[in-house]
Amino acid sequence: MARRLAAGILASGALFAGSSLSCSHDWDAFDPRLGGPEGGGGATGVGGGATSSASTMTVSSTSSGSTASSTASSGSTGGGGSNPGTVEYPAAVADCVNPGAPDPDACALEVGQSRMTVDAEFDSINDPTPRHVYLRFDLDGTLTGKVIDAVSVRLHVPSTSGSNSDNSGNMWEVAPFDRSDLFVAAPINMGSTPISPNLGAVALDSDVLFPLPVDSVAADGSVYLGILPINTNGVDYFNNGGAAPPMLVVDYH
Repeated sequence: MARRLAAGILASGALFAGSSLSCSHDWDAFDPRLGGPEGGGGATGVGGGATSSASTMTVSSTSSGSTASSTASSGSTGGGGSNPGTVEYPAAVADCVNPGAPDPDACALEVGQSRMTVDAEFDSINDPTPRHVYLRFDLDGTLTGKVIDAVSVRLHVPSTSGSNSDNSGNMWEVAPFDRSDLFVAAPINMGSTPISPNLGAVALDSDVLFPLPVDSVAADGSVYLGILPINTNGVDYFNNGGAAPPMLVVDYH
């Protein structure tokens, strides 16, 4: 990839215990923080919403009691309906992997600075292999009996040079997974088209909102997503260790 060519030759054996890690990804400092453990923190109520698309998506039941608690905001009653609100769910899993040699810990280390990368070619000289991002969100019962108005995934592009791109990547629905599965194989895509296609250019230090269909979420369910590259001009997003971690945003009434 062009943004990593200037880094030169990588030191071998970087990921073995006790050795130092070198990476050609913008010469960033390495960060041992990972892409996020299972069962993220509680959801919070906020304002604002997102547009929805017309595709469909499978929602699976939450496992192992990892559903986040939530506090939804409410507003004035409109048209005689229930009070509207917005709830945000943190990602239970937010990691990048090399699908040919899956290891989310390795990807977190090679990218560094609490970032996860989406790229068709991580390093055109030393490691011309892709990197994919996988997200899992676990919902609680807040949406029980509610009408869903809008759903989106909010990601943040760091301010680190090279994290921006001319594309956001394509967001796909993927097969159910937990973090341990990402050490074995990348989840397969569900369907023949992305659930939220490429949004175009993304800038440094900016939020990126991927709209999802309103039927993509359900009370006490889980949402499984992957972000796959469309070219070798990759994009970085914060993982769960970053200053603005991934969030699933749901507007309802």
